[in-house]
Amino acid sequence: MKEVIKENAKNTFKDRLIDFNSCFILSLKVSLIPIIIGIIVGIIVGLVKKDLTYLNVLYWVYAFATYISCLGLVICAIAFMSPKHMEKLNHQKQWERYFKVFGLIKVIGYTSTFILIYSLILDIIIFYLKHSI
Repeated sequence: MKEVIKENAKNTFKDRLIDFNSCFILSLKVSLIPIIIGIIVGIIVGLVKKDLTYLNVLYWVYAFATYISCLGLVICAIAFMSPKHMEKLNHQKQWERYFKVFGLIKVIGYTSTFILIYSLILDIIIFYLKHSI
């Protein structure tokens, strides 16, 4: 009996690790959205203000990545506060092809957290670039 429990625990841990990796890959794909929007807005603002520098463009990328990740975390917080949003999805079978253990809110939370980490790394890069000039 203990062997069955250990095997299930190993499978659950492995499934969670696979889902966590899927969230990481998804966050890399989703982070392209604020990067593209930030580059476009940074270039437009730089051209309008006649102050187009790569640091200003990087700042806008950082800002949009932070905004989008915080929006995802707010959605998570609202869903956790009202458990009726934590029910199974309408298309649960299709969802389980991509994520075996994680639900929608957990995926949004992990993906948003990863994007926030990327934006914080970009903020550190901007800081060092500003102070190295």
